[in-house]
Amino acid sequence: MESQHQQLKVDMPTPVTMCVANDMQQDSRVEREASTLAAAGYQVVVLCIRKSPSQPKQEERNGYTISRLDIVSRRLPRHAVFNIVKLLEFLIATFVVALRQQSMIYHAHDLPTLPAMYLAARLRRAKVIYDSHELFTETAYVQFRSMWRLIERFLLHGVDAVIAANIERATVMHEEYGARNLPLTIENCPPLYQGKRTSLLPDYVREQRCSWTQIVLYQGGIIPGRSAETVIRAMRYAPATSGLIFLGRITEEYKEKLLVLAKEQSVADRVLFHRPVPYGKLLAYTSSATVGLVLYENTSRNNYLCAPNKLYEYMMVGLPVVASDFPPLRRVVSTHAVGELVNSTDPADIGRAVTALLISPERMQEIGILSKQVASAHYCWEVESIKLLDLYTHLRQRNV
Repeated sequence: MESQHQQLKVDMPTPVTMCVANDMQQDSRVEREASTLAAAGYQVVVLCIRKSPSQPKQEERNGYTISRLDIVSRRLPRHAVFNIVKLLEFLIATFVVALRQQSMIYHAHDLPTLPAMYLAARLRRAKVIYDSHELFTETAYVQFRSMWRLIERFLLHGVDAVIAANIERATVMHEEYGARNLPLTIENCPPLYQGKRTSLLPDYVREQRCSWTQIVLYQGGIIPGRSAETVIRAMRYAPATSGLIFLGRITEEYKEKLLVLAKEQSVADRVLFHRPVPYGKLLAYTSSATVGLVLYENTSRNNYLCAPNKLYEYMMVGLPVVASDFPPLRRVVSTHAVGELVNSTDPADIGRAVTALLISPERMQEIGILSKQVASAHYCWEVESIKLLDLYTHLRQRNV
């Protein structure tokens, strides 16, 4: 793979502007893509939002530049009218800065950034990539859904390349949204992990003076719609030797709600919350768990066709998984026999699956070995990054 990366290095300066509608603090997908391109010789600038005065406006990271933009209207209250103002300011600000970059390739991460990147690219006679992390118009939380649907359908016909996070979403974008060709699939896979199993989470359990020894890990953003409440209820059906750790971002309001629920379910002493950790250190924590959860509620087609990082992160460190029985998860978990599929709305079914794994150390060991082998061969960033570099090589050659 190293030789393939060497072959795909650029032989002349190629400026690239990426744009994402967050602050680049916890976006592992954009981080991986930007780092890969920078290592291949591209001059990458990532435009994003400055959410706090403590964040630097300019930051150098792994060979690329992060440029954070102050969006003044972010201070306005959350309301449909004010949200339109925030969106317009974001689009105008990113368009103006992107146009100044004079890039050869503009890379829009998710739909809210696409209008500005598309217009800047066309005015610069450059190429534009639409990297769809989600089925944005089919998320449960999107505002102005009809407007975004029209924008996406219109711009899909004019972009030079489309990237989707899994084949299921790529198929929807091609067959229903009007993408001219089947989008390139680049999955949310971690880099190869060579580290040994750590004791980071068991140490944390002991620090909290808990006595359970088997760790059921819920990793990633902890928000409504991702079965957090159902998982807490499921712990009543799991062995008393096991406990649940939430590892990721969560609002204080939602955390308090989950703590109250844990108390009501008589499992408060078996539920812990761990602060988010930097992505570069995440797999060291992941490796110290016993079982990994990949659970979503079918609240939208975006959830049903989910593309979670955590599935491949668990596999990379050899954790057996308990996953929702949704098509993308079934494709991996069932095909490679790396865990259990469940009805993610049924606490008893989740508890059954967790128990089936925890009471069978031999099976967990077999799954652990197999998961690492499969992830290292098929579901790692070293494999996915070749697709990204091939795409950029193709677009760069068309620009010449």
